[in-house]
Amino acid sequence: MTRLTEDQMRGAVRAVEEAGSQAGAAELLGISRPALQNRLRQAKTHLKIEPDGSGVAEGDEGLTDKENSEKGERSVTSRVILAEGEVGVRSLEELLEAVNADEEVWEVREWEANSWPVAGKRRKGRDEEVFGLTLFQVKAKLKRKVDRAIVTAGGYLADKIKPIPRRTKKLPKPRRDGQLLMINLYDAHIGAYGWAPETMGNWDTEKARARVIDAVDEILTEASHYPIDRILIPIGNDFVHIDNTRGETAKGTRLDFDTRYAKVIVTAHEVLEHIAERAVEMGVPVEFVFVPGNHDRHASFHLVHWLKARYASEPLIEVDVSPTKRKYRRYGVNAFQLSHGELEKKDRLPRIFAEEFGPALEDPAAWGETRNRESHVGHVHQRQKDRYPLETPFNGVTVIVNPALCNLDAYHFEQGFIGGPPAADAYRYDLFNGRVGMHTAYAKDDTGIWNR
Repeated sequence: MTRLTEDQMRGAVRAVEEAGSQAGAAELLGISRPALQNRLRQAKTHLKIEPDGSGVAEGDEGLTDKENSEKGERSVTSRVILAEGEVGVRSLEELLEAVNADEEVWEVREWEANSWPVAGKRRKGRDEEVFGLTLFQVKAKLKRKVDRAIVTAGGYLADKIKPIPRRTKKLPKPRRDGQLLMINLYDAHIGAYGWAPETMGNWDTEKARARVIDAVDEILTEASHYPIDRILIPIGNDFVHIDNTRGETAKGTRLDFDTRYAKVIVTAHEVLEHIAERAVEMGVPVEFVFVPGNHDRHASFHLVHWLKARYASEPLIEVDVSPTKRKYRRYGVNAFQLSHGELEKKDRLPRIFAEEFGPALEDPAAWGETRNRESHVGHVHQRQKDRYPLETPFNGVTVIVNPALCNLDAYHFEQGFIGGPPAADAYRYDLFNGRVGMHTAYAKDDTGIWNR
């Protein structure tokens, strides 16, 4: 802001006192209203002087904009004194433009415009002249159509939705000695907020980003020493902590969260893109499978649809976006059931597995042709393994409860979801021999209860 001379600032104050209004003062000095208002502001700041309030009160003029972000409501008012022919806010359209209210974001619930004649005074030599002015008032009550956070995130995602150009010319041929790598990133809870004195470990969006990326990098580096010919990555499973801008789960449970919803969603997209890019570097087909969690049922549904569009031109990446809660996959003698596990009782999963596996793969013989059958779930933030026999132990199902990558927020801490060091498990499977290896990527940055 340009510093004016003291004479200019004092002159602006005297002009308002003499003319009785800002409109009259501007005309008296031969300058615009904004220029006059700038001089008055600087006079107040630097000289600590203001007009004495004669004539029309300064409070009668101005623009007010009050927003209740909790309710998504906004009240805006313009009161301005104008001489005939002078430009200023006189209509609803001019008011919306003045307060920068985007009509795609805000809707007008009610509004009114009115005006009153007022008198202004100005000196001509030793005489005072009274002249006519008009006080224009325009008021409106607005309601937000679209949440600000969604608008912010939407602008970012609009650029990120463009498909990445095709890079792989053709898919590699399957290897007879190949292995499937399953990367289980259960319960990352990107966007959760934890304060160490309350939850015995700090946690926020940036820590979540770093931890997921570190885990994936470690797993893929370790897997590069083996003959991997396919990668399976269940995604969802509370990858995102919250499902809306109110900080609630899909069922409405309020949680502590990193309060910038846009940042949470953008971070989740950036992390997922990193996972995809690193997996593609392996040069083998990669499948992402959507497994709805209880926290992010809708947020992750949108997330995987974005991923599918983003990599539509990359033949190495396939994304299963179907909303089915339980997913099934087969790799040679290996059968997999994938679920978040918050609804099904563990002892019922093997029966569900046996009944749904064949129809899901559209292959009635698939169940009988597999020997290693694993049900992978999460939700309880702790590693567990249970083996359930069907008819004989040979035909049993192993239910694997995967560990969580995240630290705790207050809700999970109070609920007792304390089951082990934060980690992500990855498994390797042979086409003919079942599971042949496992790698656990522990959180290297963890300063919670397990590293004290």
